[in-house]
Amino acid sequence: VTPLSSVSSPTRLVLDLSGLVFISPAALATLVVVVGDAIERRVLLPDSHYVPPANRLVARYLDRMDFSRLITGMDVEGGFERREPTGFRPFRVFSSEEELDDVAESLTMAATEAVAVSGKDCAAVLLAISEIAQNVLHHAESRIGGIAIAQRARSRREFEVAVADPGIGIAASLRRNRTYEHVKTDLDAITMALTRGVTANPGSDNKGVGLAAIREFLRDNGGTLLIRSGCAAVEDGPREARRDGLAAFQGTVVALRLRTGHPFELAVFSQLAASLDSGRVIASP
Repeated sequence: VTPLSSVSSPTRLVLDLSGLVFISPAALATLVVVVGDAIERRVLLPDSHYVPPANRLVARYLDRMDFSRLITGMDVEGGFERREPTGFRPFRVFSSEEELDDVAESLTMAATEAVAVSGKDCAAVLLAISEIAQNVLHHAESRIGGIAIAQRARSRREFEVAVADPGIGIAASLRRNRTYEHVKTDLDAITMALTRGVTANPGSDNKGVGLAAIREFLRDNGGTLLIRSGCAAVEDGPREARRDGLAAFQGTVVALRLRTGHPFELAVFSQLAASLDSGRVIASP
């Protein structure tokens, strides 16, 4: 099967999600950027269509996250009353610094509604979200910018923020720095991007600390950092996993999974702020 990101000629897409019973924010963000990029490239024929989940709760969730609007180009009418989102945010597209700031603040507010954060802890969450979103603008070379989604999962006591783009991926971004021209696999590239001092911009003041600092920040909370790029994924948290040979995905997804009810330590915030202020954005697209 040819990945949608590789399709260059007009194609009829039938997005059949009828059997879907669960989808995480990271997976939803990935789906949104892949379809959004295909729409932007105008490779989808007019008779392309979307088959919603048979599970009514999942179908309603996708409607609330504005997924149906992306696919159909129309707002969903009837069936439920739209209210101000609490503990979640529908997908938002950003392609400029101004839009990024607005999205980061909105996602941080959603985090405060779901997680035990306040004051400087809130500022640390804002810093972390801003970092992964800025990487999209500075490194991804995405035609549509980035997509951001946030959702609280009460049953798992988690709050997840996912930022995705259909850009060049972490490996290609790293290889632009001659020091890392030897990077061969996506898994190696993700692992390298999590290492302090690794940056795609050798000529800048960037010290390559962003993702490494964010990982420590999440570990203090008992949360998880998930990175998916190319054919690989790394999950760093209470459960650690490194996967390679996955279905090809042209782009990058970074998800922050925060544990609700687990406050952050002020000392960890101070370290995060100092690290991120010492050099902006690292080798993640």
